[in-house]
Amino acid sequence: MHELSLTREIVSIACNAASGQRVHMISVEVGKLSCVSPDALAFCFDVVAQGTLAEGARLNIRRTNGDELHVVTLEVEEAV
Repeated sequence: MHELSLTREIVSIACNAASGQRVHMISVEVGKLSCVSPDALAFCFDVVAQGTLAEGARLNIRRTNGDELHVVTLEVEEAV
């Protein structure tokens, strides 16, 4: 299941971009022609995010008509 490695990469991208802040939500776009199962990404997400800045975050998946897989937006904890 290649979705496991894709989910690891999504979490890695989010944690690196968060610059030490806690990640609350990750939005991704998954193209219908990408051969990626959104259900499998969602299934893997909580396990992959454990112990990272994205632990407890919500994964928002939007289907598109293309062949892309993009991390579109991140919601992170506001710096105090």
